[in-house]
Amino acid sequence: MTTDKTVAVVGDLTALYSARSRDRKQINYEQLDQVLKQQLGVDKFDVSIWYTLFSDQNEGQVYFVQGLKDLGWEIDTMDPREVRRGYRPTDYRFDTRIAYQLGLAVGEHSKILVVSDSFDLLAPLQELHADDQDIDVSLAFFSESLDGRWWRTLHDKNGFIRFIDLDSELY
Repeated sequence: MTTDKTVAVVGDLTALYSARSRDRKQINYEQLDQVLKQQLGVDKFDVSIWYTLFSDQNEGQVYFVQGLKDLGWEIDTMDPREVRRGYRPTDYRFDTRIAYQLGLAVGEHSKILVVSDSFDLLAPLQELHADDQDIDVSLAFFSESLDGRWWRTLHDKNGFIRFIDLDSELY
Protein backbone atom coordinates (compact mmCIF):
# COMPACT_ATOMS: atom_id res chain seq x y z
CA MET A 1 0.00 0.00 0.00
CA THR A 2 1.77 3.13 -1.12
CA THR A 3 0.43 6.44 -2.24
CA ASP A 4 1.76 9.76 -3.44
CA LYS A 5 -0.61 11.51 -1.07
CA THR A 6 0.71 12.76 2.24
CA VAL A 7 -1.31 11.92 5.30
CA ALA A 8 -1.67 13.81 8.57
CA VAL A 9 -3.39 12.33 11.60
CA VAL A 10 -4.32 14.49 14.57
CA GLY A 11 -6.03 12.90 17.53
CA ASP A 12 -7.32 13.29 21.06
CA LEU A 13 -6.10 10.32 23.09
CA THR A 14 -7.86 11.53 26.21
CA ALA A 15 -11.23 11.54 24.41
CA LEU A 16 -10.59 8.00 23.13
CA TYR A 17 -9.65 6.77 26.58
CA SER A 18 -12.61 8.49 28.25
CA ALA A 19 -15.09 7.06 25.75
CA ARG A 20 -13.84 3.52 26.23
CA SER A 21 -13.52 3.84 30.01
CA ARG A 22 -17.21 4.71 30.26
CA ASP A 23 -17.99 1.51 28.34
CA ARG A 24 -15.35 -0.53 30.21
CA LYS A 25 -13.57 -1.47 26.99
CA GLN A 26 -9.85 -1.59 26.26
CA ILE A 27 -8.18 -0.06 23.21
CA ASN A 28 -5.47 -1.96 21.37
CA TYR A 29 -3.43 0.97 20.05
CA GLU A 30 -1.34 -1.14 17.69
CA GLN A 31 -4.56 -2.39 16.11
CA LEU A 32 -5.90 1.18 16.01
CA ASP A 33 -2.74 2.29 14.19
CA GLN A 34 -3.14 -0.51 11.63
CA VAL A 35 -6.86 0.16 11.12
CA LEU A 36 -6.27 3.86 10.48
CA LYS A 37 -3.47 3.14 8.01
CA GLN A 38 -5.61 0.56 6.23
CA GLN A 39 -8.61 2.90 6.06
CA LEU A 40 -6.43 5.66 4.60
CA GLY A 41 -4.57 3.30 2.26
CA VAL A 42 -1.07 4.07 3.52
CA ASP A 43 1.86 2.24 5.09
CA LYS A 44 2.78 5.16 7.34
CA PHE A 45 1.57 8.59 8.36
CA ASP A 46 3.63 11.60 7.33
CA VAL A 47 2.47 13.38 10.48
CA SER A 48 0.82 11.73 13.47
CA ILE A 49 0.18 14.08 16.40
CA TRP A 50 -1.83 12.99 19.40
CA TYR A 51 -2.79 14.95 22.52
CA THR A 52 -3.25 13.53 25.99
CA LEU A 53 -3.29 14.40 29.66
CA PHE A 54 -0.10 13.33 31.38
CA SER A 55 1.74 13.24 34.66
CA ASP A 56 5.36 12.14 34.67
CA GLN A 57 4.71 10.91 38.22
CA ASN A 58 2.28 8.29 36.89
CA GLU A 59 4.37 5.30 35.85
CA GLY A 60 1.51 3.80 33.81
CA GLN A 61 1.14 6.97 31.76
CA VAL A 62 4.89 7.16 31.14
CA TYR A 63 4.86 3.56 29.85
CA PHE A 64 1.72 4.20 27.77
CA VAL A 65 3.16 7.31 26.08
CA GLN A 66 6.43 5.52 25.29
CA GLY A 67 4.50 2.67 23.68
CA LEU A 68 2.66 5.11 21.42
CA LYS A 69 5.91 6.83 20.49
CA ASP A 70 7.22 3.40 19.50
CA LEU A 71 4.37 3.30 16.94
CA GLY A 72 5.80 6.46 15.39
CA TRP A 73 3.20 8.75 16.92
CA GLU A 74 4.17 12.18 18.22
CA ILE A 75 2.57 12.56 21.63
CA ASP A 76 1.93 16.05 22.98
CA THR A 77 1.36 15.66 26.71
CA MET A 78 -0.22 18.24 28.95
CA ASP A 79 -1.03 18.73 32.59
CA PRO A 80 -4.82 18.72 33.18
CA ARG A 81 -4.67 22.33 34.44
CA GLU A 82 -3.57 23.43 30.94
CA VAL A 83 -6.51 21.89 29.06
CA ARG A 84 -10.06 23.11 28.40
CA ARG A 85 -12.76 21.00 30.01
CA GLY A 86 -15.70 19.69 28.03
CA TYR A 87 -19.34 19.37 28.95
CA ARG A 88 -18.71 17.01 31.84
CA PRO A 89 -16.23 18.02 34.55
CA THR A 90 -14.13 14.94 33.82
CA ASP A 91 -13.95 15.60 30.06
CA TYR A 92 -10.95 17.43 28.74
CA ARG A 93 -10.81 18.75 25.19
CA PHE A 94 -7.88 19.26 22.84
CA ASP A 95 -10.02 20.71 20.04
CA THR A 96 -8.20 24.06 20.04
CA ARG A 97 -4.83 22.37 19.55
CA ILE A 98 -6.28 20.04 16.92
CA ALA A 99 -7.82 23.02 15.06
CA TYR A 100 -4.43 24.74 15.11
CA GLN A 101 -2.78 21.63 13.61
CA LEU A 102 -5.46 21.55 10.91
CA GLY A 103 -4.57 25.11 9.99
CA LEU A 104 -0.94 24.11 9.63
CA ALA A 105 -1.95 21.20 7.39
CA VAL A 106 -3.52 23.34 4.65
CA GLY A 107 -1.45 22.90 1.52
CA GLU A 108 0.87 20.42 3.22
CA HIS A 109 -1.17 17.22 3.17
CA SER A 110 -3.67 15.68 0.80
CA LYS A 111 -5.33 13.48 3.42
CA ILE A 112 -6.27 14.61 6.91
CA LEU A 113 -7.69 12.36 9.62
CA VAL A 114 -9.01 13.73 12.89
CA VAL A 115 -9.59 11.30 15.75
CA SER A 116 -11.95 13.05 18.14
CA ASP A 117 -15.58 13.30 19.12
CA SER A 118 -15.55 17.09 19.54
CA PHE A 119 -18.21 18.76 17.43
CA ASP A 120 -16.30 22.02 17.84
CA LEU A 121 -13.95 20.68 15.14
CA LEU A 122 -16.62 20.81 12.42
CA ALA A 123 -15.95 24.46 11.55
CA PRO A 124 -12.15 23.99 11.20
CA LEU A 125 -12.75 20.91 9.05
CA GLN A 126 -15.17 22.88 6.86
CA GLU A 127 -12.60 25.67 6.50
CA LEU A 128 -9.91 23.14 5.64
CA HIS A 129 -12.12 21.65 2.95
CA ALA A 130 -13.14 25.08 1.60
CA ASP A 131 -9.50 26.21 1.40
CA ASP A 132 -8.38 23.21 -0.62
CA GLN A 133 -10.93 21.01 -2.38
CA ASP A 134 -8.29 18.33 -3.01
CA ILE A 135 -7.90 17.43 0.66
CA ASP A 136 -9.56 14.19 1.71
CA VAL A 137 -11.01 14.76 5.18
CA SER A 138 -11.85 11.92 7.57
CA LEU A 139 -13.12 11.73 11.11
CA ALA A 140 -12.61 8.63 13.24
CA PHE A 141 -14.20 7.83 16.58
CA PHE A 142 -16.47 5.33 18.29
CA SER A 143 -19.96 5.77 16.84
CA GLU A 144 -21.54 4.85 20.18
CA SER A 145 -19.71 7.74 21.86
CA LEU A 146 -19.69 10.35 19.09
CA ASP A 147 -21.34 13.69 19.83
CA GLY A 148 -24.79 13.30 18.26
CA ARG A 149 -24.55 16.64 16.45
CA TRP A 150 -22.05 15.07 14.05
CA TRP A 151 -24.60 12.72 12.48
CA ARG A 152 -26.37 15.32 10.34
CA THR A 153 -23.08 16.32 8.73
CA LEU A 154 -21.79 12.77 8.39
CA HIS A 155 -25.00 11.53 6.77
CA ASP A 156 -25.23 14.42 4.31
CA LYS A 157 -24.87 12.84 0.86
CA ASN A 158 -23.05 15.97 -0.31
CA GLY A 159 -20.83 15.93 2.74
CA PHE A 160 -17.08 15.96 2.51
CA ILE A 161 -16.17 14.18 5.75
CA ARG A 162 -15.64 10.45 5.61
CA PHE A 163 -16.42 8.74 8.91
CA ILE A 164 -14.41 5.79 10.22
CA ASP A 165 -16.37 3.99 12.92
CA LEU A 166 -13.87 2.64 15.43
CA ASP A 167 -16.60 0.59 17.10
CA SER A 168 -17.00 -1.53 13.99
CA GLU A 169 -13.28 -1.55 13.19
CA LEU A 170 -11.92 -2.47 16.62
CA TYR A 171 -14.73 -4.45 18.33
